[in-house]
Order: sequence, then C-alpha cells, then structure tokens
Amino acid sequence: MVGLKSDVQDLRQNRAPETLRVMKERHQRIGIEATDWGRFLLEYSGDVDDIVSAKAADAEKSIKSWKGTPPTSPVDASGAFLSAEADPTSQ
Repeated sequence: MVGLKSDVQDLRQNRAPETLRVMKERHQRIGIEATDWGRFLLEYSGDVDDIVSAKAADAEKSIKSWKGTPPTSPVDASGAFLSAEADPTSQ
C-alpha cells in the first residue's frame, strides 16, 4: 500500500504538473489563456485516497489476524505453559 500511495502522491506533485508544463511549452502559440491551462492538469477521476486508505486498513486487519493472540495462561519460572499439576493429555 505504501508504494501505491507514493505513486499517487508522485503523480499529483511531480508527473502531472511536469506534463502540463511541457504541454504548455509545446503549444504556447495556440493562445490558450493561462487561466484555462489548469483544466489540462491530469487528475484522478475519483477519490483514490479513500480507496488506498480502506485497502491499507484491510491489510492491517489481516496482518493482525495472522498474528493470533498471546496465551492467556502465564508461563511459570521453568518456562512451561502448563502447571505441574496439569494433565498434558487433556490439554
């Protein structure tokens, strides 16, 4: 998700403005007004930030489910998870 978020940010901050700048230089003789050039800026057609955030949250939730939960019974001084009185066959 970090890579996708970085790509979205790169397009917004670097590639789209650079493409517009090059286009303006290449077609400066056409006579398009400076205020109209903003319409040529490449943008995403929808709210991609929400999609990226939702997928990142799903991934985080999935990662947490893989880890499981820590054991509830405390470990004794010897490092055993079962008490000395517990029957291992019934556990």
